[in-house]
Amino acid sequence: MAHEQIGKVRAGLFVPLCLAAAAPFALALVNQPAPPIGEPIAPIVGIGPSDQAKIALGESLFNDVRLSHDDVIACSGCHRLDLSGDDGRARSTAADGEPLDFNTPTVFNATLDFRLNWRGNFRTLEEQNEAALLDDRLMNTSWEELLPKLRSDPDYSQRFADVYGAAPGRRKCSTP
Repeated sequence: MAHEQIGKVRAGLFVPLCLAAAAPFALALVNQPAPPIGEPIAPIVGIGPSDQAKIALGESLFNDVRLSHDDVIACSGCHRLDLSGDDGRARSTAADGEPLDFNTPTVFNATLDFRLNWRGNFRTLEEQNEAALLDDRLMNTSWEELLPKLRSDPDYSQRFADVYGAAPGRRKCSTP
């Protein structure tokens, strides 16, 4: 009986010692990337270096009510960064006050999305941005109305020249 007890104690010590000895090898395996298994979802890669002047210009445009037809709403009015990049509502409100079909999608990490909008009908931020500007239920503006507003602002004119080497233009205003 005493021999059985000693055997159990030895076995009880042996297993934890083996696990402790194997732990560094197990951790080394855990920290390795998993081998590819034909998974269709690819990991997100970095977006590369950022241009701080371009980011600052984009932030100014994002918060500028002059991008809307009636100079009342900015992109940041619906895409509130303090509310996870959306407006926090179940259904967003159109420029005319009527409810929209969908809620406002978040802008967080939107540059990494391969489809934009709830319908997924835009493939680039440029397409999405232009559509939001021109949509009569959203920003309700036109390029003929918007570009003179931006070009008449000396600060924007200088910043566009610094970032893009040109005055505010259609492609430059919708480029992320």
